[in-house]
Amino acid sequence: MRDVLLDTIFSVFDGNGRLDLITTESNPERFDTQSSLVLEKKDLMRSCITGSDSSRTVTAMELILRANEAGETCAVIDLRGSFAPLIDYIPSLRIYRVGKHAAVNPLLPTEVKEEFAKAIAAAIRELYELSRDEMVYFEKALIAAYSMGIEQPTAEDLRDRLLEIESNSQPKESFKIESLRNVLWEMSTGPMGGILACRKKFQPKFPAIFDISPIGSAKGRILIAYYLILKLAEWEPTTVVIDQADWVLGNRKQYEYAAIMEESLGRLTEKGTCLQFISSNQCSLPIWLSNRFTSRIFCNPLGEKELALIEKTYLLEYEQKKRIRHLRNGSALLCIPEYDAPRLLCLRHSVFRKVPDVEISEHMAVQGELEEMPKAESRNATLLEKIFTDRGSMVYAIELLKLVNGGRVPVDAATKHKDKVVRRVVKNLKRYFLIVEYTDNGGSCWYRLTKAGERALAEIDFENDDDDDDDDTIEKKEETS
Repeated sequence: MRDVLLDTIFSVFDGNGRLDLITTESNPERFDTQSSLVLEKKDLMRSCITGSDSSRTVTAMELILRANEAGETCAVIDLRGSFAPLIDYIPSLRIYRVGKHAAVNPLLPTEVKEEFAKAIAAAIRELYELSRDEMVYFEKALIAAYSMGIEQPTAEDLRDRLLEIESNSQPKESFKIESLRNVLWEMSTGPMGGILACRKKFQPKFPAIFDISPIGSAKGRILIAYYLILKLAEWEPTTVVIDQADWVLGNRKQYEYAAIMEESLGRLTEKGTCLQFISSNQCSLPIWLSNRFTSRIFCNPLGEKELALIEKTYLLEYEQKKRIRHLRNGSALLCIPEYDAPRLLCLRHSVFRKVPDVEISEHMAVQGELEEMPKAESRNATLLEKIFTDRGSMVYAIELLKLVNGGRVPVDAATKHKDKVVRRVVKNLKRYFLIVEYTDNGGSCWYRLTKAGERALAEIDFENDDDDDDDDTIEKKEETS
């Protein structure tokens, strides 16, 4: 059998958008005698690139440059911020730095809103470890926002919808809805706060890099990458690169998350989109994805797991294994199921430099794509302020909650109070499940605070503490002056 491990493959694109691989078997350093091997787009429809951080990134960027030369429209989902050097070679390239110069709000729907709400709810469940019931409540809140005509909902809109859902739910369900509000508070911290406060529709231009690295939390990065994968079928790029694919698509606990990702990637494949998955190793990717790879690229230096996979796939002999393990750094092995052995892949050695943030901003400004990030509201309205719009009812509500917290409000005294305002306040507090009735051992009925009521009272106490601190600061300044 012919030993193809000596084959050196030098890649160039032909005018028809095919990757033309020129090989030589005699001398890897010279191309005097060349035989042509054409790697068509179907061979790269689902490819995986693995290796060390630098080697796999450089290999991916070289392939992106070749794809751009062939007229492909590229989109890169970059979770680590590694692909900015491409602007030196692709002047029209956009780099959307999510969280700094681009607000990709993951709550803005795709064309089918109900399907999208289900997909985002599944991602929230997976990333924030919610129960199935909590996932359903999140989905209901999102659909409720869309049905009210809120096409670009924010985190604040969802919190309001959850408050309405809680008011019509059974008391035992309140803790589930409250945990969702806590998740929304967690999601709204840091750069994600500005993103989730944005109502503007994000419409990128291609070729584009979606740099998600400015988002500090891993959960936030994965959620944005997940959302971009859902949206890519609408934007229709012809080549999509995902780095790190194992962060987004790695083995997940919840079936819904994996099923939605598999379906979304399948839609891209049906449209003829070339997908390249960059991962630290192939073993960290799910089986439903790795079983459908049309090609695999292993960048040197190779890890033990990658070496074992290659050796097992091609049933290599001892001398062949030895030569694979001693390949020079900077090269890679190309494995395609139709090949009887892996090929040695040598790409053009472009110079990639580190691009500072200022230069990226200037580049986007020239493209007319530099936008100011919306800021999260510095002070959100308290729960009681949302329920009671007039100041008088607000004062009554605060005093009543304090009395209930002290265990001194019987049901009859409140419901039969001579003041209509007090009776209306009690009715609204019950409606929004801030207070509930209970019967003591003596048969008397009293009101007590729910968890939501305790939180509403704590918000007011927190606001008062802030006001006291501000007053103290002013007094000290006056004394000093």
